[in-house]
Amino acid sequence: MENLTANLAFEVSPLGVRVVCLRTFANIDSRSIQDTLEFLAGQLNITKDQAIAQTAQSNLLKVPATVQDTANAAVLVALIAGACSLERWSTQQRARRSINAQ
Repeated sequence: MENLTANLAFEVSPLGVRVVCLRTFANIDSRSIQDTLEFLAGQLNITKDQAIAQTAQSNLLKVPATVQDTANAAVLVALIAGACSLERWSTQQRARRSINAQ
């Protein structure tokens, strides 16, 4: 996933497009991950809660990630990117007005 993101960024960055990759180890409240955790718990002869706890250990914050966590991260990135874009646009507009005023 990271290589795809890097290659896409390489291709579209000259056009002024930013590429962001949000990747979690597993969103434990998604149906596919729930099914996978149930399967793994059965194969490893542990409870589903133990499987979730092991999944959480793979996360930087040591808590299981949720779909809402990923959505919140996406909103934060979009807000930051939007604020940067707005600031850049405002700076360009001020520069154009300054040039036109001369």
